[in-house]
Amino acid sequence: MRGKTISVLKTVIFCFLVAVIVVRTGNILTLKGKEYLAYYSSVQHSEFYEMEKDTVDVLFLGTSHSYCGFSPQEFYDRCGIRSYNLGTSRQSIWLSYYWLKEALKTQKPKIVVQELYYAGGSNENEASVQKGLSFMKWSRNKAEAVSTAVEEYPELSFKSFIFPNMRFHGRWNELTAEDFPLPEIRDTGALKGYAPTLERLGETEYKLIREADDGKKNDEGSGFEYWPETAEEAQWPDLSKEYMDKITALCKENGITLVLVKTPSARGWSMEDHNAAKSYAQENGLAFYDLNTLKYYKAMNYDISVDNKDEGHANIWGAAKIADLLGNLLISEQNAPSIKDKQWEETAAYSEKIKKEIGLIYIDNAEMYLKTLSEGDYDIFVSVKGSTSEMKENLKEAMREIGFSKPMDEYYTAACDMRNAVKQEDAGEKEALVEGTVHNGLIGYKIASGYDQEEAASILIDGEEYSLNREGVNIVVYSKTFQTVLDSVCLSSDHDYELQR
Repeated sequence: MRGKTISVLKTVIFCFLVAVIVVRTGNILTLKGKEYLAYYSSVQHSEFYEMEKDTVDVLFLGTSHSYCGFSPQEFYDRCGIRSYNLGTSRQSIWLSYYWLKEALKTQKPKIVVQELYYAGGSNENEASVQKGLSFMKWSRNKAEAVSTAVEEYPELSFKSFIFPNMRFHGRWNELTAEDFPLPEIRDTGALKGYAPTLERLGETEYKLIREADDGKKNDEGSGFEYWPETAEEAQWPDLSKEYMDKITALCKENGITLVLVKTPSARGWSMEDHNAAKSYAQENGLAFYDLNTLKYYKAMNYDISVDNKDEGHANIWGAAKIADLLGNLLISEQNAPSIKDKQWEETAAYSEKIKKEIGLIYIDNAEMYLKTLSEGDYDIFVSVKGSTSEMKENLKEAMREIGFSKPMDEYYTAACDMRNAVKQEDAGEKEALVEGTVHNGLIGYKIASGYDQEEAASILIDGEEYSLNREGVNIVVYSKTFQTVLDSVCLSSDHDYELQR
């Protein structure tokens, strides 16, 4: 009898260990949804389930246009609105519907905001569907969503969602540090579904939509261009129309105000798209805010060349402007409540940290740049090329404040961890070299001056060269917050040690 008990116990332990291995390897191999900087859909979705019950008053749904354009922390800081963003990459309307159903299991939002970029079509693919569903908890909602995905995409299979090991087993030789996010990202939901982006689009062809109530004012010299007036409407695909109707019905059943929004986009949106969305809103008694219309664009003081990262997505500055305008519209026109809540109070500092770090790449004053580095959470790598004897004393002092103490002349390399004050420095007559790792040993670095090449100032991180290799002090900044190289600059001796990019 005792022998049978031991045998059964061994079998149970074996099965348990196999299950643990399957789950763990599945978590490693599954696409994490790393999109922009600190954004991991795996983190944002899992953290949504940790929100206190019935505390999310506004829920955002949609594509990356949603999670780049709607920052819950900005909505809270500016308007006191408690919101969460469940947008996913290339999220079609049918997937928005299932995430709404899932959200209603733990939350009772007063308002649902549906971003409309994919209402008129779909550009989703297997990867975006996998990322959009992988971190939804298994329930009837997920089973129905997976069934819809498999029906629409024959290359997908139901079992690939149950056992991601089978679907992604080929990723073993493709794994990177992004598949092993550190606690700074893995354990925080501070962004509540928002993806901060730092790029600025620059000049582009962009047309505003002018509606009848905008009048026929003379805008000569304003620089605005407009879509030609037309009554034509874009045709929504049957699947989009079917699931938009389901979202509308589900919101009505639950006493939720559904609001349709389009964020500023220079691509994939037109007068015909605007007309189709407006007609749907009018037919169903919904509010529709097209931020590409003259009225709202001017009210936000929006500049798509500065406030968008590309032709379709807002950056952190654009998201702040969107939150300011849309937040006030939701309060004044849709009765969104403004409530103080520790879940948003406690993440305000993290949000500010994000904005400050992103702002680093737009600082062009050398002394201010170095001061910002000394106050941040970075790994800083330095390689000097040529003499720095003429460097201004204020810059030398700023470098010492960071932690670089040896003379920076001719051949000098260093690595400094601003959080732990761990640093390496090497200075020599003919060469200098420091090597090590970041990201818990997953990413290696090699900083050399005159080592492999006599006149080269090299900064290799994860095998990639980031140094500008110019005369002066070459600096590369690795952000622990974003777990990526954030900036590469040079205090150029050829330009009186001004900051060069």
